[in-house]
Amino acid sequence: MNLAETIVARLLNEEHFDVQQRTDLYVPTGQQTQDGRKVMGVCMSCEAEYGADKQYPPDVSMSHGLCMRHLLARFTGPPFNYSLEKAKTKITPGERAVDWSEVLGPSKEPPQVVPPRGSGSVVWNPYKEEQATPAPKATFWATSGSGGV
Repeated sequence: MNLAETIVARLLNEEHFDVQQRTDLYVPTGQQTQDGRKVMGVCMSCEAEYGADKQYPPDVSMSHGLCMRHLLARFTGPPFNYSLEKAKTKITPGERAVDWSEVLGPSKEPPQVVPPRGSGSVVWNPYKEEQATPAPKATFWATSGSGGV
C-alpha cells in the first residue's frame, strides 16, 4: 500500500479496527489502569503492518507487545540471525498478542519488525548531508518603508 492508498484508506476509515468490535485482534488482559480503563493487549508490529489507525475508545488502554510471528522474526533477523529452532528457545512461554495475519490474512505490506531496544545506534554519515536537498534559508526583509535596498 503506497502513501496515497494509505491516506485514502484512513480517510475512508477502511483500516479502523475497533477494539470492542474486533475482539479477535485484541487480548483482554483482565487488568485496569489507575483511572479505570480496561487494558487490552495488541501486537505493535501487526498494527504497523496492517495500518491500524489506533483510534481506541476512551475506556480502553492498550498494552503493546509482540505476537509470536513478530517475536520469531525479531530473533531470526538481524542482529541475532538465530535459526528458527534457537529462536523458539529464546522466547519465554506465556500469553502473546494475537497475530493479525491469522485473523485478517496476509497483509499488503511486508512484515514490520520493531528492532529490539538498544540495538540501533546513530552513526553520522557525511555523504548523507551532501546528498540531501538543502533547506531553504530564512531571510528577513525590513518592511519599515525606509527606502530601497
